[in-house]
Amino acid sequence: MPGDGDDSLIHAIYEAALQPCLFHPLLDRLVRSFHAHTGLIVEGDLRAATAQLLAGHGVDPEIHKRFFSEYLLNPWTLAMLGQRMPEAVATDCLVPLQEIKRTAFYADVVRPAQLHHGMGMFYPVDGSARVPRGAVGHVAVQRGPRRGPFGRDDCDRLTSLAPHFLRAAQVRRRLDGLDAQRAAAMDAVEILATPVVLVDAKCRVAFANAGARALLARNDGLAVDHGALSAASPAKTTELGKTIADAAATGAGTPIGAGGVLLLPRPSGARPLVATVAPLRGHALGSAVQRPAAAVFLADPERGVSSGVAHALRLYGLTEAETRLALLIADGGGLSRAAEALGVGRNTAHTHLQRAMEKTGTRRQAELARLVELLATHRPRPR
Repeated sequence: MPGDGDDSLIHAIYEAALQPCLFHPLLDRLVRSFHAHTGLIVEGDLRAATAQLLAGHGVDPEIHKRFFSEYLLNPWTLAMLGQRMPEAVATDCLVPLQEIKRTAFYADVVRPAQLHHGMGMFYPVDGSARVPRGAVGHVAVQRGPRRGPFGRDDCDRLTSLAPHFLRAAQVRRRLDGLDAQRAAAMDAVEILATPVVLVDAKCRVAFANAGARALLARNDGLAVDHGALSAASPAKTTELGKTIADAAATGAGTPIGAGGVLLLPRPSGARPLVATVAPLRGHALGSAVQRPAAAVFLADPERGVSSGVAHALRLYGLTEAETRLALLIADGGGLSRAAEALGVGRNTAHTHLQRAMEKTGTRRQAELARLVELLATHRPRPR
């Protein structure tokens, strides 16, 4: 049966699911509530003898380390494996203390940590009634020899908390999965060669990958001003802001505009930056505080294709001359200008072009140029 103050314990269980650092104060309260002096909360695969310590209370760290490395599957734990979950049980009802005293587990862990009387339960993260071969949670508290064993009322109280520990574990695993997906997505954006900036509906920057950070640092056509994207002129800043706001509204379910392409003039006189704005539907990459609502993809016409793309082309079997010609074609110069840049005749350049297309599986000059652009876009940036 629930005891006095269990409502606050239940609240603390769910708080810990959202902030794992709160497992320690939760366990402190749990230990005091059951008049124990030690306790632990773990989660892991018991069949594989692995577990993660979420919180420990009152036990020397060296003893905890030895427990997890050598005695995770101790006589009491093994006896609990046959119990129905998630029912709490006292260790005295599983294996008598006198039998435990004859084991190395008693000499190495129980006696030095004063764990003579324990009570614990397993709760299956997958909802099954028996300990599965996957991850389970385990909550346990212990008393020394003077305090005495746990009774039936203690076990009933701990059992009443089991559904909340189970649900909190499921919530935490779900959040961990979402965090992992978000991290993977952000890593994928980070290594793109294409500069990408993720912004909210008010143009505030939530994330910029390495390529975008380098471009923004030059402050030539586009920069960050007080946390928001800013173009070189007020008119262009307004235009960019409206395009982003419309894209953000579309991503949120109000179809105002699907984004667009803008030319951003540069004070340096270099050719304008090309900014492509696209909505992020569902704001899936964001946090609750600042959710990206649109992605801004940037292209700098002044920057040539890097050596990384040349290396990728050579993986197709292109020679040095064929690779250089393919890069020049992708820059939009045409065959005659490419031949001039290479210092060869037009017929020789045409031969290089034909061989490059054969090796890359392209049939037209435009297809070869597109392939080079794709390699430049998807080439991972060095870290």
